[in-house]
Amino acid sequence: MQSQNLSLFRLLALGAVTILLGCHCREHHCCDGSSSTATADRIVLEAEGALGPYSGSVLSGSLVFVSGKIGKIAGQEQTYAEEVETCLDRIEAELARSGLDFSDVVDSLVFLTDMERYGEFNALYGARLPAPYPTRACIGVAALPADARVEIKVTARRR
Repeated sequence: MQSQNLSLFRLLALGAVTILLGCHCREHHCCDGSSSTATADRIVLEAEGALGPYSGSVLSGSLVFVSGKIGKIAGQEQTYAEEVETCLDRIEAELARSGLDFSDVVDSLVFLTDMERYGEFNALYGARLPAPYPTRACIGVAALPADARVEIKVTARRR
């Protein structure tokens, strides 16, 4: 009986979590046309056009973990600023899929292929994210997928 109650509780919890996101079943297509999968403890939003086997974001409890996004647009010449802005646009769009925005970000991890551009990156990043700023680490790397110059991943909190 206790295991039946626990199973019922998990189903009810899943229903409550999925209702918060406007979802109504365990596997479906979200209102933005993307795929997601829900379990009793997390909701996974699939990554559209991913360069590897990973999810676009995962909701677990009150936290949303957003996979790293790059700003490189295949086949287009971009300035560094355009690439950073596109990267931030993609992060913002992924947050919006969970009903969040930059004000909900509590932590970010930034990868730059050219640390000489750290100041330029900071100016662009600081203009888009509201104070109080999230915690952040910035790591210089030799290369990123698709010859991108910047990648950002964030963790946000649902209020």
